[in-house]
This record gives sequence, C-alpha cells and structure tokens, in this order.
Amino acid sequence: MKKILLVMLISILVGTSFAEITRYSVPLDGSPSLGPNSASVTIIEFIDYQ
Repeated sequence: MKKILLVMLISILVGTSFAEITRYSVPLDGSPSLGPNSASVTIIEFIDYQ
C-alpha cells in the first residue's frame, strides 16, 4: 500500500511540474457563491443535466 501511495505522489509531483498553467477569466457577477470575495481560489463547476 505504501508503494502505491508513493508512486501516485511521485507521478502527481512530476506531472504537475511540467504542466502548462492556463488561467481563464470567468465573470461571476450575479452567480451564486459561497465564501469571501477575496478568496485566492475560485472553483467553478459546470453541470450538464441532460
């Protein structure tokens, strides 16, 4: 079990070190939200109800 967790951790660290960072500006005015407006991270969830 420890080997599996170690391999997963290493693959995450190596994969993210070479990942290209892409940032998108999404207008949030009038959208329902939780938490302070000054939060450093915004998580946006897209749902398709079909």
